[in-house]
Amino acid sequence: MPFMMMLATSLTALVVMAQVQTVDIAGTWTLEKDPSTRVDFDDKGAFRFSAPSYKSTSAGNYSLSGEKILLTYTEVDGEPVGPGMKLVLVFERGTDSIRLNKFRYVRAKKI
Repeated sequence: MPFMMMLATSLTALVVMAQVQTVDIAGTWTLEKDPSTRVDFDDKGAFRFSAPSYKSTSAGNYSLSGEKILLTYTEVDGEPVGPGMKLVLVFERGTDSIRLNKFRYVRAKKI
C-alpha cells in the first residue's frame, strides 16, 4: 500500500476514534415524557433499561461508533436472549439527548 494511502487511512481511523471518544454517555438517561423509563450506561460498556409502566427490562452491552450507540442485548424481561439481538440509538450532539425513533431520552445523571 502506498505511503500516502496508509497515512490517509490512519488519519481517518484517528478521526473516527476521536469522534467516538467525545461522546460520553455514561450515566442515567430518562425518557423525556416518562422519567420512570430509564437507561443506565456504566463506564465499562454495560447498560440496563427499565420501563416500569410497561413492566419491561433489558440489559446488555453497548459500544460507540461516532454518534451511534450500538446496544447488544443479553437479556429482555429477565430472560436471556440469543446472539444478534441489537439496536442502534443516535446521540444528538448539542442537545445532550439520545433518540430511538420517536422516543427521546435526556440525561438525568452523569457518572
